[in-house]
Amino acid sequence: MRLYKCSMGQAARATNRRLASSATTKAAATAAAPVGELGVAISGSSPPPDRPTATAAAAAAVVGKQPNPGNSNSSIMPQPDYLVALHLTTCGKQGEEIGTDEAPICLIAYLIHDVRHNKIIAVEQHLVKPQVNPGQTGSDSSEEDGLATISEECRSETGLSADSFHSASYLESVLEEMDKFLRNKGIHPESGGKTFTLVLEGQHPMRLVFHPETCSKKISLEQFPYFYSFFDLRKEFLKGRNSEPDTIVSLKDMLDSLEMQFDNSPDYGTRQCIAMSRVISRLLNDGHTFKEPEKVNQFYYPAIVRKTDTVDDESVVRARGLPWQATDADIHKFFRGLNISAGGIALVLSKVGRRNGEALIRFDSQEHRDIALKKHRHHMQQRYIEVYRATGRDFVAVAGADTKEGENFLAKLTEPTQSLVRMRGLPYTVSADEILDFFRKAECPVQFDSEGVLFVNHKDGRATGDAFVIFENEILAERALQNHRQHIGNRYIELFKSTPAEVNQVLCSFKNPQQAENGHDNPANAPGLLPFTPLSLLQPPNFSKMFIRVRGMPVDASVADILNFLEGHSQNIVFQGVHLVYNHIGQPAGEAIIQMSSELAAHMACEAKNRKLFYLPTGKRSQVEVSQCAPHEVPTNLGLGPGALGSPPSAATAAAAAAAAAMQQQMQQAASQPGLFHRPLLSPAMSAGTLLPVSQPHHPATGFTHPQPMFHSPQAPPPPPPLPLIPVSRPGAIQFPHVTLPSPISAPSLLANTLMAYPYAPSPQQQPPMQPGSFMYQPGMLNTMNTIIAKGLPKDIDFHEILRLFESIFASNPQTIPDIKIAIGPDGLPSGEAFVSFSSRHEAERAVNECNRQQVRQHCVELMMAQPVMAV
Repeated sequence: MRLYKCSMGQAARATNRRLASSATTKAAATAAAPVGELGVAISGSSPPPDRPTATAAAAAAVVGKQPNPGNSNSSIMPQPDYLVALHLTTCGKQGEEIGTDEAPICLIAYLIHDVRHNKIIAVEQHLVKPQVNPGQTGSDSSEEDGLATISEECRSETGLSADSFHSASYLESVLEEMDKFLRNKGIHPESGGKTFTLVLEGQHPMRLVFHPETCSKKISLEQFPYFYSFFDLRKEFLKGRNSEPDTIVSLKDMLDSLEMQFDNSPDYGTRQCIAMSRVISRLLNDGHTFKEPEKVNQFYYPAIVRKTDTVDDESVVRARGLPWQATDADIHKFFRGLNISAGGIALVLSKVGRRNGEALIRFDSQEHRDIALKKHRHHMQQRYIEVYRATGRDFVAVAGADTKEGENFLAKLTEPTQSLVRMRGLPYTVSADEILDFFRKAECPVQFDSEGVLFVNHKDGRATGDAFVIFENEILAERALQNHRQHIGNRYIELFKSTPAEVNQVLCSFKNPQQAENGHDNPANAPGLLPFTPLSLLQPPNFSKMFIRVRGMPVDASVADILNFLEGHSQNIVFQGVHLVYNHIGQPAGEAIIQMSSELAAHMACEAKNRKLFYLPTGKRSQVEVSQCAPHEVPTNLGLGPGALGSPPSAATAAAAAAAAAMQQQMQQAASQPGLFHRPLLSPAMSAGTLLPVSQPHHPATGFTHPQPMFHSPQAPPPPPPLPLIPVSRPGAIQFPHVTLPSPISAPSLLANTLMAYPYAPSPQQQPPMQPGSFMYQPGMLNTMNTIIAKGLPKDIDFHEILRLFESIFASNPQTIPDIKIAIGPDGLPSGEAFVSFSSRHEAERAVNECNRQQVRQHCVELMMAQPVMAV
């Protein structure tokens, strides 16, 4: 492909041919005086008589060898035989702001400067099609050709326009042409030439423009290794001229300091390269040597960070808005061109052990940290990332290890190609051999055999169901991840990419759990409990934009299908947060309202899943619309027609509400009597809306119901027979198909009807978010005949630990796995109690007899049967 070449480059080659015959006789004079473009002496650039003339010593070939990444950004080496001045122009901002807007490269110019003879060998310029970086949504581009718009600043600075790029080549082709040019000129070591190093004006063109763009466009630099080393002309000028840093911020400042001017070449890139060559020539004649090039680390190396380490506050940033599945490698790619310290990437986990979209990154120097801050709101995939300053203490708190087993395990990570995978949901009795066999069958062997497996245990040695494994390379790790949700024994296993920082955080969270002992009064012999809540508390809290609305699904889509569609974003769904919508005749409307754990989580899910295809296992598919909404927008957005959530209540509903209000008034009066006291409610999170009663009247808003008030009276008659059961497929932390759940009372018109509850009713606080596979419940409708109450639990206990208490009950029959609700106290934190419902009364009684008063992290857990009650 023919590339656009400037007239200056043609003139340079023609003139050099004319000068070739006299090159030998002029060599001595050329070495003694600065020579400008085309071999002509630069006017006014003769060195002072008292300044020595620099000569370069022959150096061993260094181009073609990958620099060894380390903590230093430069290293001393012999002065190269040639310097290649490289100028990059983007179609966006110029000067000091180049690269801050993610604008693509539109022009590349380069000039070969002979150090020994201090003259220009050749200069060349290429136009580059300004192709928008893949996945970037922030650049203005044409829908037809995918090229970025040329900014006004670029047009005024360079004289280029959109018409200038019709015959231009893409970036990769231009780089190949540049490499061929260097070989043809005989300066490439791999073609028998001598050494050369690139020279650029400042750090931004290489670190903020070139490397990020080649990375995003997946251009391999293996054949262009010289782009991992360069001289910063500004730094060299400051060292050679002893100038003040604040006075030299551009190439023009250097020329003004030397009393020089830009060349009058018609080509912008050529003018810049010749100006750089003039500065280089003066520095060489002043005796300056170019021997400390800047290094660009190609790889990110893992390393152990300890809690006792001290990290400079001026070297750390915090990145927010990361995709949930982002890894160390993804973050390194985002900051490609900047040198991240070994072990300097730490993904932050939330209190429940899931990634929260943040990471702390430590760089080799403050200079690189400052450049990283200029990547604020740059894009990773299709989302923008926020970059802020952070402290060294923040970094150590997240990345630091304080367990010996963690250090020993992470010490095996010595190569940048190694990968970590986290396993969750393992059987508590699983062995390392079973894990090795699990991956061996998938043809992705674990590195180091059993030593490449790290089990996560509690402080007392009990298993947590988590483990980390090491794979030799990324290919094996990706193959391992294809076994996500495959089974070991009777449990399906979740697999995720992981990081060393995640290993440390998970180990620390289990080894040193925070024991929040903020319990509330719990009279042991209370004669009766009369909790109640005003009707206003039955409404969901007014979280802003924490809901997403999915429209256009196949009408037979289930909650499990929705979780599969949302993939990793389902980790951010709150407990009982999926609500299917039904139309006015009680049929699925192909819509769902989903409550996320935060507004950011809702925004990220919408960005990733809007207008994507929704697949069912049966092969059905449809394109869905995913939008973000607030709770108060839900009624008006549903569009269910007459009888929807926002419509006036019917007479039956109004009567039921009046009866409920009267009932609450009676209960409020009774609550003031001696021997009775209030208890907070458990989570009234909106129901999953996945089931329909087979015998009860149906309300248009079945998929968007609220829990009913619950009361307890010791003198209450026995409860009525439970509603008919409907077999459904329930996604759970441990999944088994066709689990039978009680069908819900979902219509508000039934508010004053059968009201069943545990002695302790639920609290208006939301349960903390769970991983995909959260248990879905209909509030207040669990069969209390089969439910037991667990008291004295650690307040930071999770569902898996509670399940482990009853493992002897359901180990022989997976269908008997219980459902669990964790009680929330008045302060919004777990109260140390839980409600566990079994499939039968027999299993519940057996659990009380066999599992009562077990020790959980030095807490004695008491189990008792819950009593079914009726509202009075």
